Amino acid sequence: MRRHCQQLAILGAAAVAVPCSALTWSAPNPYLLRLEASTQELSLHPFRPGLGLTNSLGSSAEQVTAALRAEIRHPFLGIKSVPGLGGFALNTGTQTLEYSFHVNGVPICRTYARAHIAADGGSLVLGRLPRIDASESLPATHASDWPDLDLAIATIKASLDEDGEVTVKSSKRCFVARHGQLLHAYDFILTVNGLPWTALADGYEVFSREPAYFDVKGTARVHPNNILNDKPTDVKLTDLVGDGTLTSDVIKTLVPNGFPAVNDPSHKYVYEPGEDPRYDEVAAFYYAQRHHQFLKDLGFEWYGPKPLVIRLHVKPAGRSNNALFIPAINPDELPSISIDDGDGVELQHLATDADVISHEFGHHVVYKTIRSTEGESLVLHEGLADFFAFARSGDPCLGESICPQGTGACVVEAPTACLRSAAIDLVYKSSVWDHWAGGSRNRLGHLHGQLVSGLLWDLRSSKAIPAEELTKLVLKAVSY
Repeated sequence: MRRHCQQLAILGAAAVAVPCSALTWSAPNPYLLRLEASTQELSLHPFRPGLGLTNSLGSSAEQVTAALRAEIRHPFLGIKSVPGLGGFALNTGTQTLEYSFHVNGVPICRTYARAHIAADGGSLVLGRLPRIDASESLPATHASDWPDLDLAIATIKASLDEDGEVTVKSSKRCFVARHGQLLHAYDFILTVNGLPWTALADGYEVFSREPAYFDVKGTARVHPNNILNDKPTDVKLTDLVGDGTLTSDVIKTLVPNGFPAVNDPSHKYVYEPGEDPRYDEVAAFYYAQRHHQFLKDLGFEWYGPKPLVIRLHVKPAGRSNNALFIPAINPDELPSISIDDGDGVELQHLATDADVISHEFGHHVVYKTIRSTEGESLVLHEGLADFFAFARSGDPCLGESICPQGTGACVVEAPTACLRSAAIDLVYKSSVWDHWAGGSRNRLGHLHGQLVSGLLWDLRSSKAIPAEELTKLVLKAVSY
């Protein structure tokens, strides 16, 4: 509900996200009657000359404070003002007041107001005000009236639904404004797996629970491209949610039961490839995050649901020698990449080769526009997904580590093996083309995509267009 309310607020007032509590007032804000209906219940008061709004709150601290008292509507609710920082780095003459709300000294949690009163008489008030029915009697404020503290802590731990360690750093008594009433509650500062959170709860309900941190960064040690040709390197992981797992806003890794899952509260992920299967999960996450950042820097914008789920150690379509991208066809689904380990005879090391992840992620990029997976649409899908992998690595060989000696699955055999390559000679509708299509020219797919990736790689190699500009051009061309 919180996220939905914030979206409503953003739609109503272009650049302001307002908490749900500000959207539950029983009557329109009297000072906003001239705004559109969708914004009338927001606690936002832009009273500046030139906006066509009456400056009803007044032009002095006393007038603004009196207006706020009238707006909260309960005659016995306490309001306290203290001087705030004004003028930012410039001496503009703006006076700023910070307001808090309380009952006999006990705060009403997560409510506040800030008033900026300009030298020319305009005023701007932002905040989250307590909305208490005037007919409601104020609650008792004796400590014995609060619910059991241990029960409130247990309620929070149950709501987390996590195995991580929860430590309460502090708690204080407060009130929560709900449906025109004030409820006894506690305001907590706690840590979950070592990271700070805040929570409001009583012994029955968790009113809010939010992380008190922003993007969490982690470190990992991986082979930059694959485990056969590279030395392990320390790398950074960004935008982690902070629960110890490999989860960000756009990427999440999953392993089936029976495999140890990565979960490290320190966010330092160092595992031995070939000995600890958790290395596969770390490598796959890093490869996906790096390829996403590469494409994002070129102009790719995420579309559809997120995160993209990377499922490791599973058999896509029942095959070990396979990796598969599945788009989010329905709004309640998440896009996914499924990868198994290979049987060691036809293919190997699928989860630990950056090109495999990059190629499947490329399908997600192309699927934004090309939704068909048949015929020449599939050729474009496969060729473009390969090319974006080549463009990031600067190498026209795809999957250098996944071809065992003697496999017939790779276009270029070991020792310089490539599952597919943009550096081979290929002619459209040649005998080789027809052979790959089974003679019918109907079964087009991965191998035929080399015509697209090879054409683009030749253009890159000619240096007629700078490499970065060419990749930007191709990314833009996908939308056509």
